[in-house]
Amino acid sequence: MSLQIQKHKRIYLPRWKRCGFTPPRRQAVNEIIQRNKKGFWYANVWHEGIRLRDCLFTDDRKEAQKRLADLYVAVERGEYLQSKETFEDRAKQYNPVSLKGIYKGQPSKDKQRTLDYHLLHRFKGKTVVQVEEELEGWVDEMSKANPDSTCKKVFQVMTELGFEYAKAEGLEGKSFDRDQILTEEDVLRVIQDHVMPQYKTLCLVASYSGLRLKNVAELRKKDVNLRSGWLKVNQSKTGKVVEVPITATLRAVFSKIPSPLRPDDLFFPNVNTKAIATQVTRAFNRAGIPWASFHHFRHFTACHLLDHGHSVEEIRDYLGHKLIETTLIYARVKRENLKKLGESLDTTWTLTAIRKIDAL
Repeated sequence: MSLQIQKHKRIYLPRWKRCGFTPPRRQAVNEIIQRNKKGFWYANVWHEGIRLRDCLFTDDRKEAQKRLADLYVAVERGEYLQSKETFEDRAKQYNPVSLKGIYKGQPSKDKQRTLDYHLLHRFKGKTVVQVEEELEGWVDEMSKANPDSTCKKVFQVMTELGFEYAKAEGLEGKSFDRDQILTEEDVLRVIQDHVMPQYKTLCLVASYSGLRLKNVAELRKKDVNLRSGWLKVNQSKTGKVVEVPITATLRAVFSKIPSPLRPDDLFFPNVNTKAIATQVTRAFNRAGIPWASFHHFRHFTACHLLDHGHSVEEIRDYLGHKLIETTLIYARVKRENLKKLGESLDTTWTLTAIRKIDAL
């Protein structure tokens, strides 16, 4: 019978323990250390679970210890980590989503593009504190170099990122000019003579329905019921469902579109809204109307209805405005209507009564 020899692992003890000495004391780590050619002191310590390695920007040891004490206070108040947060850190936490319309809650490519192109390019590598210090000058710089529509988008993203001073005071975008209103002759002349053939029908639908460009471009066969005479759309801007009556003019316009179409087929497939907007703006320029754009077709609809005696409340529902104040910006009174209004005071009784009054 062979003996089984059990092998034991050799245990190695530290020399001080084998010799019966007391353990050596650890050397205390210096809270501040001196580095670089200038001899500046740097923090080199943990405090409440946070490693401090900041430059204290002084070569005086006593002053460095005072500044280190200020860092301790900032850590205890929770201000230290906030001061170290960079613009990129905040941008990574940002969730760009649409806040209104039918796309509410869905990811917004426009906001992400605004963040990448205008903001990350400008504030990359800077802390949030540094960004807040530069905001006032940056807002003025943006306002001078970019159109109001671009500024409003950029400032909205900055506000959603948590920067409260990103709004430019008095920035209201383009206001509606009541003197810049298209007549029906202008609309038809521009569409006939200057708009590209593939966009003419789309522009006519916009002019006589009052719909926005995006809504017209996304019109499907199921949205237009020629039998009942109603066009039903979900407003892209407000998310409000709007029903537009199909007039004889609109019916004639839709008859120009090739058929048959399936219910989910688009009336205007493969169109790019930005390309259409650009082309129509150029068409207005060629027609000698440099202030007009595609959206002026919608202005034309509102003013045309007002001129034909329809109430502001009716036009609000027709255009799908949430607030009647939005519709009121189109309210204008023609000079000839003012003249008629004044003439209504000229009654026979009034003239006779005035003649009887003794002159002063």
